[in-house]
Amino acid sequence: MKKKTLAVGFTVLLFTTILNGCIQESPSDEEPNTIEDSETVEEPMTAYIDDDFNITYSGWGVDHFDSIQDGINNVTEGSTVYVYNGIYYESIVINKSITLIGEDKFNTIIDNRGDRDVVKITIENCTIRNINISNGSYAGVKIFSNRNTLANNTFYNNNYSIWIDTRSDNIISDNIFSHNQNGIRLKKASNTIVTQNQILSNNSEGVILESSINATILDNIFQNNGIIISGLNSAWNTHVIENNTANDKPIYYYKNENRITIPNDAIQIILANCSNIEIKNINFENMKISIQIGYSSNIRIESNYFESSVQSAMLLYKSNDNVILNNTIDSVNGIDISKSENNDIRQNAIKNTNNAIIMYLSKYNNITENNIYSNSEYGIYIQARSDNNIISKNILYNNHVGIRLKSSKNNNVYKNEFNNNSYKGLYICCQSENNTIYNNSFIKNLEHVDYAVPNLNYFYNNEIGNYWDDYQARYPDAMQLNGVWDISYKIPFSSYEDKYPLVYPVEF
Repeated sequence: MKKKTLAVGFTVLLFTTILNGCIQESPSDEEPNTIEDSETVEEPMTAYIDDDFNITYSGWGVDHFDSIQDGINNVTEGSTVYVYNGIYYESIVINKSITLIGEDKFNTIIDNRGDRDVVKITIENCTIRNINISNGSYAGVKIFSNRNTLANNTFYNNNYSIWIDTRSDNIISDNIFSHNQNGIRLKKASNTIVTQNQILSNNSEGVILESSINATILDNIFQNNGIIISGLNSAWNTHVIENNTANDKPIYYYKNENRITIPNDAIQIILANCSNIEIKNINFENMKISIQIGYSSNIRIESNYFESSVQSAMLLYKSNDNVILNNTIDSVNGIDISKSENNDIRQNAIKNTNNAIIMYLSKYNNITENNIYSNSEYGIYIQARSDNNIISKNILYNNHVGIRLKSSKNNNVYKNEFNNNSYKGLYICCQSENNTIYNNSFIKNLEHVDYAVPNLNYFYNNEIGNYWDDYQARYPDAMQLNGVWDISYKIPFSSYEDKYPLVYPVEF
């Protein structure tokens, strides 16, 4: 039987992204003698797959096939399906406990041409080795069973390379993940081992731990992506995450720790159920999320520099009483705060993001003295019952929208400067109510305020309103008294007004 070496168009691309020291495995199994025809043919223990096989080959339809799925269908439990180099345009379902092994992890290719999952494993105790799994529009391999092993494979151009859903005790080792949308997604999975993989240049995250517990993430090499965690406290602080690097720098994971200063060579930091931790004077570059903090308190994030964070420079989830001070963020997204309270976000410079600061279901936070500019969507976005926050003394300029208040109430917005925002200075919408906006300056915005809500919000407090740079053009006959104009300023798109418009811009 011949063994082929197929020149594949994207093999060169894969080799340019992997690191030195990758091991290519070749099978030690030798093809046995062909099976003689007989009246009764038992299912073979090894099937051989080659896209050049046809009816002229001895053993055709018995242990020789041109389709991987045909080989799986015709072997018994515990068998091996061996695949020679080639491109196999199939979607595979593995419903027997078998070993699927390829001749070469780059040139033995299963490509389902973007039709959802390339491989589905529906039964326990399966192994896939030395296979290139490519172009799954949903998943390269989706696992619906326990105790499977995926080792020494290549995953290329899949949406999710591997997706394990609510299953346990699977092993993912020594694989290369290159140019996928996402690497590995563990959703409500447990006891998964992810070790010694190269997770390179994927568009989103490398490893996603979504409501999963007891994962072991060990000795992996990441490039421009890392690890993201979500879910309950047990989904944050039950993992072993050690000795991983991204962009040749360490990924640090701490759980249940107190009073630690993070080493300044970090590229990604994950804190789970920690307190009194200091993150200071670190440069974070080219990561999806640089800092993740879950179920933690009294964390001080100070004087760090963030560049090219794709998802968020930092994310706080169910974390209270933390300080984010004097950081510089120049990335795709800035600070993401979810279900968190009493955090102090002060004196940061945030630029060139989509959204500089986002709050979701978060209360009693203080956003003050920040310089927020040149962000393509929102400078500050307060949404989804994020109530009783203080937003003060911020300079918001050259953003698309300075501040948006959505479905939130009882926030105090005062002594901010809304300057030259290209669409709106302040956008209030979606059942926001009882917010107080006073002692702010609105200067050179395309629209100072968009009031897209029927509820009452206040544009003054204790006889102090706001400065509007178009006031005199709109009310040329107004008179001033003690720094306040005598004619109310009508808020555009509403029936409400600023009863005490200021004559001069606000100083702070």
